[in-house]
Amino acid sequence: MSTTILVLVAAAATDVGRVRRGNEDAYLVAPPVYAIADGMGGHRGGAVAAQLAIRTLASRAADLASADGEALVAAVADANRAIVLTADEDDALRGMATTCTAALVRGRVARIAHVGDSRAYLLHEGRLAQLTDDHSVVAQLVREGQLSPEDAAVHPGRSVIFRALGTQPEIEVDMLEVVLDADDRLLLCSDGLTGMLGDAEIAAILRDIADTEMAVDALVARANAAGGSDNVTVVLVDVREETKRGLAP
Repeated sequence: MSTTILVLVAAAATDVGRVRRGNEDAYLVAPPVYAIADGMGGHRGGAVAAQLAIRTLASRAADLASADGEALVAAVADANRAIVLTADEDDALRGMATTCTAALVRGRVARIAHVGDSRAYLLHEGRLAQLTDDHSVVAQLVREGQLSPEDAAVHPGRSVIFRALGTQPEIEVDMLEVVLDADDRLLLCSDGLTGMLGDAEIAAILRDIADTEMAVDALVARANAAGGSDNVTVVLVDVREETKRGLAP
């Protein structure tokens, strides 16, 4: 007797890039929770904000294993409050903030909580779809029809975001759900990747390289080869179908 099950395989990497002196990105791979954070604030503030977000989510990972999307949103909101409180207590950290894109993957369902301009993508049947909306001024202009995607890609203000953890005591967190199928690939990434590579190039790498770790390494390497103007962080979760064999009941 055999049973077909879905198995998750994850890999992640972060790199300082070719221009920045420090890395203000952070990531989490603590199944069933996966997340990335891209810090802002200069000096050490951005790195501290990103690490606070990731540590808060890591501390909730065990509880989230049996929770739902609302619990994931609550965990991200807790991370926001932790960042605000820390900045209030240390003048050197005032103004620090971070993006946060987190996924809770249980069974066939991925629940995603999101703030900022980091992104979640899904590669399904070879086609790449952006799941999250960028909370940036330029992206909002594109959504309103005031700016074309082509102009947005080279706009000087494309990195200006209007929503991030740490900017206010209470934050609005986007939440969405997606059903996963065998051979799907869930990608979380900072704008150090998407600022260097277009969706078509990202999709081509994910289609061509089946190995999870090798695909992650290729994405980071390609972003650096394209200029590496920012820290780049990638978390990739692959959904694979496996057959379990055992005795019939």
